[in-house]
Amino acid sequence: MLSFVPSDDLSSSPGEASAITSLDFGYVKAGETKSEVIRVSNPGASVASIELIPESPLAVEPRLIVLPPDTISDTVVLTVSMPLDAVSRSHTADLLLSSGEKLVIEWETVGANTERQAQYPARTGNPTHISTSVIESKGDTLRLYRFDPIPFDESTATLRPGRRFKIEKTGKFAGEFETIRSNVCDLESRLDGANPTCGYTMVPETIVAQFTSENIEITTTNLTSNKAPLTYSISATLIIPAEFELLREWAPFQPESETDKAQYKRTVYVVKRQGVLHSIENIRTLDFGDNLSHYSADLVGIHCRDNGNPYYFNPWAITYEYESDKPYATFPLENALIEEFIADASGSGANSSNDLNPSAAPPAPVETAPIPVSATKSWDNLSITVTFDKPLQAGALDHTNWHWYSGAGRFSATSANSIGNTVVATTTNVPGADPHPAGCDYSPPPADVIGDNGLAVDGFTDFPFS
Repeated sequence: MLSFVPSDDLSSSPGEASAITSLDFGYVKAGETKSEVIRVSNPGASVASIELIPESPLAVEPRLIVLPPDTISDTVVLTVSMPLDAVSRSHTADLLLSSGEKLVIEWETVGANTERQAQYPARTGNPTHISTSVIESKGDTLRLYRFDPIPFDESTATLRPGRRFKIEKTGKFAGEFETIRSNVCDLESRLDGANPTCGYTMVPETIVAQFTSENIEITTTNLTSNKAPLTYSISATLIIPAEFELLREWAPFQPESETDKAQYKRTVYVVKRQGVLHSIENIRTLDFGDNLSHYSADLVGIHCRDNGNPYYFNPWAITYEYESDKPYATFPLENALIEEFIADASGSGANSSNDLNPSAAPPAPVETAPIPVSATKSWDNLSITVTFDKPLQAGALDHTNWHWYSGAGRFSATSANSIGNTVVATTTNVPGADPHPAGCDYSPPPADVIGDNGLAVDGFTDFPFS
């Protein structure tokens, strides 16, 4: 009789190998794929030709195995793939052999933003399932953006005499030093949600949640054309299924000093709905007996449509004490508002295939290098003037790259200058014997850049004279 051998059993003989009838994959995040391996044992005295038949959504590779007598197969890969909208629950799927043996595969599907955390198994009871069903039927499919903080790296700073900093492990002062941030990771960069070097790392995910208690405030005065100030602010409550555990990470922002406590950045959660960015704040657990029912969180509008001050609340530019939700310091930074990088979501009419806001301004046209449009020669072939379709950089020409031809032969420039859109090249050389049709050549080296915006002008040959 054939049997299934677990991956941690490395026996080479069926008589020594253990056998399993079930395999627990643990948990599989929605929208992701997880694989495990097994082997198949043939303790019989005859060759076994086997087909492995998986139950959906289980997949298996290879599907066909030929096993000689008293042998164990090579590894068989079992794969489970869950859709992004998979509901959090337990699953089973059978793997059958054509000879009749069965292996039961078990796993739990959890939300796209969930790892197995302290709320498990409190979020697996019947109250959780009831609440989740209601939220998913009444809620919106939203794009969730998790910004995890990047720790302050001492290697990006230098020290000079000045303020004193404590060493956290010993509590002793390290001496009279002041931290001077480098240009790579200055204060503004470390509080920039769009800076993946020393600010925050962004991970986009999808959740189903329900907006409630939306409050939009619009204040206008002096309604005259182009002069009426407009203040727009929005807040709401977000009801979140228990499967989405929005846990925060903490990372050092600034070490403790003689005058300041150590400061930390924390994970920032952002959702976008109908063109408005919301920061998820004050995440609360709501329980039903011993079971977790769901989460409730406050939403604070980040982008306030205010003619005078468009930056209403900046969650990236706030620091905290370690694992404290009470803000310690805030910085009046505007660059962390990264709405243009975040896709729109429900109610906005967005194109889901485009990860940019479709209402944003179209991209700027690609800049092209200048190209010649006309050329003339004078002074008995000792000078040429070439006109381009756009301005050139003054003094960025290498005259050795200019040549022109006439019935007398080939001329090489001894000087070249640019003025606006034109280049004037002159020579004092006697023409070399090189019969060639009249025209001019330019063959720049890779580093020769003469475009007004620093663009290299492409070389050209036999450009005719007017």
